[in-house]
Amino acid sequence: MKRIQIILSVAVMLITLSGCGNQKVQSNDSTKDTAITTDNQENTTTDIKDNNVAAQKDSDNTNSNKKDSTNTNTNKTEKSTNNNTSSQNTSKESNKDQKSFYGNWELKKVAGYAKVSAGADDSLIGEKMSFSSQVATVGDVSYNNPKYTTTNQTQNTIVSDYHTNLSKIGVDTDSITELDISNQNGEGATLFIKDNDTLLYFVEGVFYEVKRIS
Repeated sequence: MKRIQIILSVAVMLITLSGCGNQKVQSNDSTKDTAITTDNQENTTTDIKDNNVAAQKDSDNTNSNKKDSTNTNTNKTEKSTNNNTSSQNTSKESNKDQKSFYGNWELKKVAGYAKVSAGADDSLIGEKMSFSSQVATVGDVSYNNPKYTTTNQTQNTIVSDYHTNLSKIGVDTDSITELDISNQNGEGATLFIKDNDTLLYFVEGVFYEVKRIS
């Protein structure tokens, strides 16, 4: 009987020890699983951080490219504006140098006479004239670097200086602009500006009508 009790006691002890061993193994396996799970979480967190950093870099690069593009467009706009402004200023300066009587002209006919004149010279009909800032040409005579002087002449001054009146030379206004052309030697010619397309050329007491051809 005692032997049977001893055998049962030994069997119970073996069973108890076997159970403890299984619990330790299970505990170790659980610990390993927990460790693996933690590592996976850390790896996932690291991957998320890396993805966020990469996304931020891409966003920064995109913003940088947008800024560069904006700056480039701004510079182009400023250059275009400056070029246009420069072109407009050049055009204005060029217009300042232009005179209303610049161009090419042709003497057409006799317009009238002063009180004292040598008589009309028909050989002057068809004579060409041209005026610019560099040279003034009247027939065969040229004046280099001409000086142009304009003076407003009223009815009274025309009567006083030329002994005629404006109506007798085909002018229906109360005044007319006298245009004196001269060079450095004091040589020159006298004309009158009737309108943008008509001049009066005065020589030896005769007024000749001159028309613009270009």
